Amino acid sequence: MLSLSSYKSITKVSNSIGNLIDLRYLNLSHTSIERLPSETCKLYHLQFLLLAGCKRLIELPEDMGKLVNLYYLDVSNTALKEMPEDMGKLVNLRHLDVSDTVLREMPIQITKLQNLKTLSDFLSANI
Repeated sequence: MLSLSSYKSITKVSNSIGNLIDLRYLNLSHTSIERLPSETCKLYHLQFLLLAGCKRLIELPEDMGKLVNLYYLDVSNTALKEMPEDMGKLVNLRHLDVSDTVLREMPIQITKLQNLKTLSDFLSANI
């Protein structure tokens, strides 16, 4: 478990985050990060990723689909404009909070998330 919630001085996540291969819970909520490094997607065992209130967060790694054990993803109250296309690979995702974001639409692969129990908002342009 790693919680750095509310540390406003955190503006960047180190690439070495990928070395924490057994990490199951990562809370970066209310920090000043703009993006997560692609090395975050090496956290195969990660189950909880909390990014709520990261008002400068504009981008998630394109290979988020590698986080197949991710159960809970909270990107509420961020500056995200789009979700990664391979979101459909997050087969264990149960909770997705995208409330208070500037998302334009959900990726088409969102329909593959058969275990999704909670979806805060659904934004549709082409679905």
